[in-house]
Amino acid sequence: MRYAFQVWQERIGDTYAGGICKLMASECCNFPELASFYLEEVVEPGNALVRRILERGVARGELRPLDLDAAIHLITTPMFAYIHWRHSIGMLYPQSLGVSAPLYFQTHVDNLLRGLSATAPDV
Repeated sequence: MRYAFQVWQERIGDTYAGGICKLMASECCNFPELASFYLEEVVEPGNALVRRILERGVARGELRPLDLDAAIHLITTPMFAYIHWRHSIGMLYPQSLGVSAPLYFQTHVDNLLRGLSATAPDV
């Protein structure tokens, strides 16, 4: 999971490619055919990758059994929030996030792994 976040940050989150996600979120209602293409070619394959990572963790006993659809959103929503910040106010004020991008993602992954861990106590 850590590696997946690192690669995503390097190849999408901190590149101009991430701006496409922001653009799609802003303009999807104006261009529904393009939104459908983006959903099928980008979002769904990305979600499938996250699903495989989670399934592998559950199968190995590293992660507790969980609702995979909900977990995918739990994982990806902060990634999209980062993109929106990075390609809006973050373009003008890079320090406005308050922490470095690597620390943002490291903290997110740490929290995910603790929360999804098979050994974490039930709350």
